[in-house]
Amino acid sequence: MHILKKLFHFLLYSNLWISICAVFMTAKTIFLLEQPLEFSPIFGFVFSATLFIYAGHRVIGINKAKAFKDKGRYKIISEYRYHIILYAILGGMGTLVFACFLSKPTIGIMLIPGLISVAYIIPFFAGKEKKRLRDFNYVKIFFVAIIWMWVSVLLPYFELQEKNILFLVLTGIEVFLFVFAITIPFDIRDVKEDGYNQVKTIPSTYGIEGAKKIAYILLSLSFIAGCINIFFLEIKTLSYYKLFISYIFTYVVVLYLIIQSNTDKEDHYYTFYLDGTMVLLPLFIIGIHSF
Repeated sequence: MHILKKLFHFLLYSNLWISICAVFMTAKTIFLLEQPLEFSPIFGFVFSATLFIYAGHRVIGINKAKAFKDKGRYKIISEYRYHIILYAILGGMGTLVFACFLSKPTIGIMLIPGLISVAYIIPFFAGKEKKRLRDFNYVKIFFVAIIWMWVSVLLPYFELQEKNILFLVLTGIEVFLFVFAITIPFDIRDVKEDGYNQVKTIPSTYGIEGAKKIAYILLSLSFIAGCINIFFLEIKTLSYYKLFISYIFTYVVVLYLIIQSNTDKEDHYYTFYLDGTMVLLPLFIIGIHSF
């Protein structure tokens, strides 16, 4: 059991799990576009870039939470700090390598979320204490949702040279709202840390129950956008019925996880289960179409 626990911590805190989630979210976009799910530089780039950004965030973020470094996930991150630095370096190298195989227009499009991501984790902004983009009030959750939408929807859309603008808009809205909704529980988890760093978030302003209600609304709007998208898709090989069932199943699970979120939950509840919902929908959509 001790070995299994270590492997589980490795999966979560090496940031492999969140990188896998990013690949699955990108695969969903490609699958709905009825493109073949084969190994592509797109997946390599998405995996490597996510690993680089999240590992970098772990390393730099631990300095912003010194008061909590002996508790929970911060203790684990502190213990494996040098390992995580190595993963960040490997992720950065992988990002550069796979970027060489993407088209120039795609690379140009990815410069914007790339710059936002770097500013999100590195304290560039002047003040009494240098701030990261995520240290500004209410900002971090918006940029998290924007970057996930950009990487998992815009990147494959433009790299595959698709022309369905309605698909791009509806899928972009769906993913943005979905990620926004599942990120609110993370702000609920981080209420004490954000209070320590004097960062205002949705839960600190509207309370935990108020924040959950906002998440419910956003999740509902995401579901509606996804269903409208399914309805207008010019499907040749996919089943409308199977897609609809996949969305219902996934969103019910996500809703339950948001309802159950609170400040007392262990970190893996958020880092594994809530992040894992980004794997659930693509996996269910792809899996159900295999039968």
